[in-house]
Amino acid sequence: MANVGTGATAVVPYTLPFICYSAGLLGGAAVVWDGTNDGVKAPGGAEVVGFAGFITEQQTSSGTASGDRVSIQNAGIAVGLLDAGQSVTYGQRLVISDTDGSVKAYDDAGDDNCSIVGIALQTMTAGSNNDPLMIAVQQWEVNKS
Repeated sequence: MANVGTGATAVVPYTLPFICYSAGLLGGAAVVWDGTNDGVKAPGGAEVVGFAGFITEQQTSSGTASGDRVSIQNAGIAVGLLDAGQSVTYGQRLVISDTDGSVKAYDDAGDDNCSIVGIALQTMTAGSNNDPLMIAVQQWEVNKS
């Protein structure tokens, strides 16, 4: 089991150790599978497929360095990062919002070919930075075509 973030704030079940092949990712970031290196990496953009889980533990408070060992949570209740300025309501489906691993509300009218990463367990609006958000982790993909 791992700790959320870099401090001993909570014990988290459903975590797996992986090597992260991206720099600058913080605890709570959503990551995708890195098929080339057999680990995880930062998402390539918004509304992407290949969700692996949320980082629950990393080595430093400044974020990951490429090659760091991280703990990834892929089930249960996780702490994710709501993208700056985004709003969600309790029960909304979530997708990856940016290359920093933050999330936002899924837009059924506009989002396609993307991974649903979980369900928001809070109603909130993020401030000028990414803010922590409680998420019921889910892994499934939307493809309307």
